Amino acid sequence: MVLQRRDIQQYDFEAIERILDMKATAVRVTLSRARKMLKEKIEEKYQIDIA
Repeated sequence: MVLQRRDIQQYDFEAIERILDMKATAVRVTLSRARKMLKEKIEEKYQIDIA
């Protein structure tokens, strides 16, 4: 949800915090982990290395 709201729907961090009832730190950590997981899945599926 955090990745979708931030990267796809272009919500700012404050809006995500309010909508998902999360603290700022939790939003940033969740976003970082989601991006890392997505990167790993893409690399695995397409057998490429993304910088």
